[in-house]
Amino acid sequence: MSILSVFDEKNPTAPKKVTPPKVRSPKWDFSDFHFDLPNPDATENNVFRRAYLIGLSMLFPEGERFFIRAVKRYADAIQDPQLKKDVKAFIAQEAQHGRQHEILNETFGQKYDVDSFLKNWTGFAFGFLEKLSEKYIPLGGGKLELAITAAAEHFTATWGAAALKSPSFAAFESQSIKDLIYWHAIEEIEHKHVAFDVMREVSPNYFLRTGAMLITGVLIGGLSAWGFSHIFLEEIKNHLKEGKPLDIAQVIRSIGYESFDKDGMFRQFAVAFVTYFRPNFHPSDMDDQALFEEFASLVDERTQKVA
Repeated sequence: MSILSVFDEKNPTAPKKVTPPKVRSPKWDFSDFHFDLPNPDATENNVFRRAYLIGLSMLFPEGERFFIRAVKRYADAIQDPQLKKDVKAFIAQEAQHGRQHEILNETFGQKYDVDSFLKNWTGFAFGFLEKLSEKYIPLGGGKLELAITAAAEHFTATWGAAALKSPSFAAFESQSIKDLIYWHAIEEIEHKHVAFDVMREVSPNYFLRTGAMLITGVLIGGLSAWGFSHIFLEEIKNHLKEGKPLDIAQVIRSIGYESFDKDGMFRQFAVAFVTYFRPNFHPSDMDDQALFEEFASLVDERTQKVA
């Protein structure tokens, strides 16, 4: 066996077991979410986690639409009948995610300057970077965007698994926020294979896949830090304006958990990044099926009540 054959991803060594995506259509208005609560242990009162959630939520709507564009571009080239169905469900799920996070962002906008960040980040990512890629970067305007989407979906599935295990997400007093997080999380796990399998049909190239992961790691890390910083700086200004002390110890504890605990989100992202470089990797290699099954019925029950 030659060294190059190790990187040949045209013929996977074994078929991968995947879960067909299921389209759910919840409708939340997040009227039960409050920025300040009397319960000191409620996640709503944790400045770090609040800024982290809002920072991510601001990225989701247009990010999801980018993923839809990338996968939809190759929908007609797919030969596998089941994958064709999965692509349609993927697009429907991502459209729902974008819309629900837009509604949530309107709620966050009652206290934070969400609009300026949305304008700046979408202008940078899609008004500049996406157009630059289409015009000047090899494989841009098609395969590169698809490979970036596959890599990003690996991260969002990792976020989903971490979110389901997170004690901080479980500690939200807002039921609609918890329902949104769990719904979004299981669907990211559910459709984690779709963009990847489309990419493998269109261009089963190890170096495209891993090169796109390098780009995606920088983009997601940078954009997430940008969104978090935007909100966190507003938190500092608000605390100074209101004369409230910022709980620095709480922030340090939260960062420590996410960075070093075995279930911490930052640590899980690091593991996911490294794992993606394994030859013939597939998203279904990630061991999250039992976690998915544990929460799927709960999510189905909760989303049906607000459909």
